[in-house]
Amino acid sequence: MGNLLDSFVVPANSYDGTTAIKHWKRIYSENELLENIQRIYADGTFGGTFRRQMKTKYEIEVEIPIIPIAQKGKVEIHEKRWIVERTIAWTLNNRRCSKDYERKTENANAYMIIANIMRLAKKI
Repeated sequence: MGNLLDSFVVPANSYDGTTAIKHWKRIYSENELLENIQRIYADGTFGGTFRRQMKTKYEIEVEIPIIPIAQKGKVEIHEKRWIVERTIAWTLNNRRCSKDYERKTENANAYMIIANIMRLAKKI
């Protein structure tokens, strides 16, 4: 369904894989529900160290969809990747998340979470 489990906004100059490992360690110790996760769909930048560490330490498969299932014009549709892209698009529909108005990453992170709470509340 593409619901946001957690959000972690970082500066653009940080490496995705290393940052994701640090973030996963933090949220994994705080939430026992994450022990049930068996697979994560990720972008190609999470294929190296992050993928190996998730498999060996947490027994979680990191799947990176790279083969397109359909091609319409110049747009390639990847199986499962659209779930991540759709979730980001729904979040960016919120006015506060459409641009980077925030000076601190903590504020941007809070608005990402609030935007997803508002999106889920509309479905109730």
